[in-house]
Amino acid sequence: MTTLGCFLQALEKTTNEKIDLKDVGYETVELYRDELDTNLIPADKMENLPDEFLVSSANFIDEKGDE
Repeated sequence: MTTLGCFLQALEKTTNEKIDLKDVGYETVELYRDELDTNLIPADKMENLPDEFLVSSANFIDEKGDE
């Protein structure tokens, strides 16, 4: 299964929302290691990251306007 397919499947499973592929947006941002939330990425993984890197995400806006 593609990464996007996994995203859509996980979204439906966790939110009970089924969305169309055309409603998915993409974003890539450049981050520095010190900008990361240490609650989301374990410390042992952080030390292996370069000082700056790209992070990509897939997102959508629901009928309430929440992203």
